[in-house]
Amino acid sequence: MDVWKDRRVFERMQEGFAGWYAIKDTDEILGEFSGLDFSAGGIRVNANRKIVEGRALDINITSPEAKTPIQKTAQIVWQREVKPGSYEAGLKFYQQDLGHLWPLVNPEQYSKEE
Repeated sequence: MDVWKDRRVFERMQEGFAGWYAIKDTDEILGEFSGLDFSAGGIRVNANRKIVEGRALDINITSPEAKTPIQKTAQIVWQREVKPGSYEAGLKFYQQDLGHLWPLVNPEQYSKEE
């Protein structure tokens, strides 16, 4: 039995994106992140501070291709300190779909739509 078998339901994609997060339904920005990869199910990010685990977060994802920030609700499912003051975290979306992430998935088509 392969204990390292990839159990992801959705394919991971790597594109340039960043963003910020806040506790759900608040306006206070808790921190910023740079994106490592994403799928319909969630995103993996680098953050400069520990992110609150188990809480619902409002995530705003920015990309050069996106005209406005992509807004999603997510929860931290894991995180680890990769070096002092730098964290890697996995965030799971509450609603799993690629519809809102379309500018990251297919930027050429998105930029043609007006």
